[in-house]
Amino acid sequence: MRRHTVRSIVFAALLTAVAEPAWAQAVEVQPGARIRVSSPELSAETATVLERHGDTLRVFTGRGSPFDLRISELTALRVSRGRDRWLGARTGALWGAGIYAGLTIFTYAAAEGCEVCDPSVDGSDLATWIATGTITGAIIGAAVGRERWENVPLASRGSLEVRASARRVGLGVLVMF
Repeated sequence: MRRHTVRSIVFAALLTAVAEPAWAQAVEVQPGARIRVSSPELSAETATVLERHGDTLRVFTGRGSPFDLRISELTALRVSRGRDRWLGARTGALWGAGIYAGLTIFTYAAAEGCEVCDPSVDGSDLATWIATGTITGAIIGAAVGRERWENVPLASRGSLEVRASARRVGLGVLVMF
């Protein structure tokens, strides 16, 4: 019995020794950083870090007034790594191709009953307009860019509770991932 108690206490001590305190987590998140956070109260909120004091981040979302978040209560944390022009160009090209294809098909379908319209429309016209949309979308997407987000690992958190009485020693270990 005593051997199990000693093992449990040693295990719990080792577990809490390797666990990072909440204030030591997420060192990438400093004032001025753009973050996207999730917690039990928030769902994927984008904000700018104004201040950091230990485990507490003072953030501003752009609406309302600044508020505090505790890192230990977050379920997800992502930090912005800036705008990526290549990702923006790819996304813009896809949007441009889709929009121009839809507009071209709609225009040709609407012109079907037209008496003054040129009825000699073929597939090359459709391909030309889709290519034009792809190029236009890529240029706009590259100019605007697309924000890149990087996950910030939140260390597991644990707590240790030891209860002792005259005859027994109780040990409770809580680990959150």
